[in-house]
Amino acid sequence: MAAGNIQQKILKRGLWLVTALCLALALLAAVPPRAADSGQCADQAWLQLPADDILAFLSSDYDQTRPPSVAIAENYAVIVWPTVNSGGTSNYQAMVGQVMTDDQGTFVWFNTNKVHSVPVSAAVSRPSAAINDGGQVILAFEAPQQSISYQACRVTGSGDSLGLDCGQVHPEIAHGYDPSVALFNKGGAVIVYENYVFQDLWYRAGSFNAGGLAVDWGGDDYYDSGTNPYVAVDQGGDGVVEVHHASADVLYPHKLFIKVGKHQAGAKTIAWGGSQDYESDGNSMPSVAVSGKTVIEFHQAHSHQRTYYRFGTYNEHSVSWQDGSDRRRWGSGDDGDSLPCVAASRDGKLLMSFLNPVTSPYTMVFGGIGAMGHDHICPWPTVTTSPVSNITPVAAVSGGRVTSPGYSPVTARGVCWATSPNPTVTDDSHTRDGAGVGSFTSHLSHLTPQTGYWLRAYATNSHGTGYGDSVYFHTGQGAPTALTFMPWFVTSDAALAAGAVTHGGGADVIDRGLCWSTSPNPTTDGAHMSAGSGLGGFEEFITGLTPDATYYLRAYGSNEYGAGYGANLSFKTLHPSLATVYTADPRDVTASSATLGGEVTSQGSDPVFERGVVWDAAPGPNLNSQRSPMGSGTGEFAQNLSGFAAETTYYLRAYAINDSGHSFGQEKIFTASSDALPRVITTAPYGETAASALSGGYVTNSGQSPVTARGVCWSTAPKPDLSGPHSQDGQGMGSFHSVLTGLSSQTGYYVRAYATNGAGTSYGEEYYFHSPHPAAPTVQTLALSDLSADSVQVSGEVVSQGGGPVTARGVCWATAPHPRLGDNVVNAGAGLGQFSATIGGLQAETVYYARSFASNEYGTAYGHVVRFRTTFCPYPCR
Repeated sequence: MAAGNIQQKILKRGLWLVTALCLALALLAAVPPRAADSGQCADQAWLQLPADDILAFLSSDYDQTRPPSVAIAENYAVIVWPTVNSGGTSNYQAMVGQVMTDDQGTFVWFNTNKVHSVPVSAAVSRPSAAINDGGQVILAFEAPQQSISYQACRVTGSGDSLGLDCGQVHPEIAHGYDPSVALFNKGGAVIVYENYVFQDLWYRAGSFNAGGLAVDWGGDDYYDSGTNPYVAVDQGGDGVVEVHHASADVLYPHKLFIKVGKHQAGAKTIAWGGSQDYESDGNSMPSVAVSGKTVIEFHQAHSHQRTYYRFGTYNEHSVSWQDGSDRRRWGSGDDGDSLPCVAASRDGKLLMSFLNPVTSPYTMVFGGIGAMGHDHICPWPTVTTSPVSNITPVAAVSGGRVTSPGYSPVTARGVCWATSPNPTVTDDSHTRDGAGVGSFTSHLSHLTPQTGYWLRAYATNSHGTGYGDSVYFHTGQGAPTALTFMPWFVTSDAALAAGAVTHGGGADVIDRGLCWSTSPNPTTDGAHMSAGSGLGGFEEFITGLTPDATYYLRAYGSNEYGAGYGANLSFKTLHPSLATVYTADPRDVTASSATLGGEVTSQGSDPVFERGVVWDAAPGPNLNSQRSPMGSGTGEFAQNLSGFAAETTYYLRAYAINDSGHSFGQEKIFTASSDALPRVITTAPYGETAASALSGGYVTNSGQSPVTARGVCWSTAPKPDLSGPHSQDGQGMGSFHSVLTGLSSQTGYYVRAYATNGAGTSYGEEYYFHSPHPAAPTVQTLALSDLSADSVQVSGEVVSQGGGPVTARGVCWATAPHPRLGDNVVNAGAGLGQFSATIGGLQAETVYYARSFASNEYGTAYGHVVRFRTTFCPYPCR
């Protein structure tokens, strides 16, 4: 880079440095809102909802009509889901996952290489899974003929070998629907289900037999009435919580109820409390999770597809919802999140799964891990202060831990300090170190040497600010305080950088500047550059760097006590890059001359010292071909060149050269000719369908006047011209693209390009092609929705019309696989695009098969088959 350019950059950045330094100091002085002065502290549940993300990838044959079930323990999680095989029958599959934590948080890694298939004849309803801290697992499911079955397993291996070792399937331990299972850490187990008559709810309690991979169940016992039960337990205790849907209640068919019980391990029974109705607009399949004395519930509303939740605490008799009984909205961004399932571990990990119908087919299950707990908390957060360490004359390190978020999420946390006791974020210096609960580290800067300070941690939510205990520390004499600014104007071998010395420490600043290295935390013992002495800002141009390399930079200031350094910032020098150049269309083409040129739009990593054009009679001209330099730098360039051979077609490219190498623009074609008519090349036909094809051409010489029209013409006879079908695709020289329409299927055509100027029309080479036979449409089945006891809505999409317009589309269905138009049909109009159809008059609790269809004059096509089972209907329907 020229020295003048460097100096100009430095002058332009002078005011920026002063402004940035002032802004940095202003940010350090900013403070959050004042803390609340009063409030009530009490025993409260607290909750951190899981992030919405892809939780697991399921097999492509996943049965999207039924939700998966998840369970979580301290170190493991399990997911079980139904599948549909090619024969139309269903099965169950399961995966075990490992609970892991990294710098992004806690997540579950499921081992998709070891999918466990449950050996049952057919899947009927939502499956259920349970797991405890000892790696014991129970999978429960409904088999045909209302048979409640289960399989006991244990987690084996780790990493890529993580899997499930399972015993035999134990069939028909009871007769009923929709089982839900839970497992204590001590081996106790609970299963609930709906009895196959009268919508009564029954349960069994038992103990896990690890040696025989089975459960020793007690007897069946009635505990309530309703449908779709779901049970959860306190893994480390004996608490049991159950939720269910009250479709048996004729007056309130959409109510949801919750019950609390206590597990009697020795007697293999549960002492149940009474039922609490907590929701009047609930859909089927509510879900609940328990950790300690904290409970959370998820459900979908009956009136729409939105998902809601509540959380709170429970005792042996009832549940107390946090902030009253009002439900709270959940959603990952739209109202389509459906069929939520929630689970919790003994140590407060909260696992959630749900389906998002935006994805089709549903091979991805969404969800994530959050946290829940119970504590004596206040409206504002509770926080502890960490000891002060790494004390220097101008800096120190402390931090804290937010043990409870209070009544709302923590939006800011850090430490505050002052030279007087009890500092606050309102009046004193403070850091901002993230949000949420958990531990954090705080770095104090700009302290005064030989000064005593009081410090305490803080955390803020919408109710106010909580503080930890105050601690006292004292600074001493020390080195200066420096600030490092991120470099700008970085090239492949240089960078313009800046710093500032804001405090002298305990003595005069005798040196200041910048130091850099390819290793973190560079010092003045390595590469550095002095920028004078004293306080204030400075900037320097660093040269001699290696291209495409990562460097670390620190500003420094020195006094008699030593050197103080600013933040360790990193930057990367540019990769040596070529210039970007475009080739201009040739102009003023004659039998021996033409005006050729191009434009350099970007110089790359280094200045362009040569640019121009190259040409040859063969494709792909390079710097060894005919070459004409046309200056340097960026911008447009052109020159009239001569010496071309008459009646010869040339290939042309613009070029640009910098220190990193040479680059070329796109290839253009021109023909040296003095004829009055244009010269045009035909593009061979491609993309043939029954009624259309693609072609085009390239005008290589405009003749003695501008080209006013160009395109292609086609016919079933040789040598097509403008008297027959033809396209119109612009004017002038260069390439063009054409669409041939109105073709007949299974017919041979001739095509050639044309170009017209004031002297007439000329034609390019002639090509022959044959149109194919027309086809039926392409249609796909999208999703099921609004499933009830006697109806369901099925959506589909006509993706392509095939060889002719789509005259009919809709949905066909039957009780046997692979329904066709000869079975039951609901029509949904005609044409391309998405559609939906409602199937009515169905029988309750019956398995059906449906798929979309689309017809044109050439035939009927079908989408993939979906399988569904209608829901229960109120007594006495059965």
